[in-house]
Amino acid sequence: MTTLRDLVRDYQAAPDPSSLSRLRSAVRASPNFQRDLVPAKVVAPLLEAGAYPELIETLQRLMPGAFFSPAVHAALAEAHRRTGDDNAAQREAGLAQAALQSILSSGDGSAESPWSVLRLSDEYDVLQALGRQPTGQRLIDVGGRRVDRHDCTDGTSYHFDVTELW
Repeated sequence: MTTLRDLVRDYQAAPDPSSLSRLRSAVRASPNFQRDLVPAKVVAPLLEAGAYPELIETLQRLMPGAFFSPAVHAALAEAHRRTGDDNAAQREAGLAQAALQSILSSGDGSAESPWSVLRLSDEYDVLQALGRQPTGQRLIDVGGRRVDRHDCTDGTSYHFDVTELW
């Protein structure tokens, strides 16, 4: 039986569309997967309170459905760092970076080659990583695909393929 850990290992060994698809399919098939997960709602209050062990516990309960969310892994990295668990912090920071890179490797953000995401919050993680501030979002049809278009304050637009989310 192939586990999520096996799929991660396969993706890290050969980060190609096929291994990414298998990994994402397993995450989406998780009983607690939420395409509309908003990590900030969970993370912000606990970070502000300095409740790092509780944050770790809360985010771990969201797994495997929250796996490969850049924001969730980044929050776990910060919480582990704050509790002194540097090994776990490095592991989670690596997963946050791998999750972000998996999105960026799936296209170029144009309407013709949108980035593919696991969940809606991943779109905002990418925009934040790029230093962009969205001013508006709308769902458009591009060649039969459902694509979220984000217009940003600097006049740029970025596109995310959300077809597999529905």
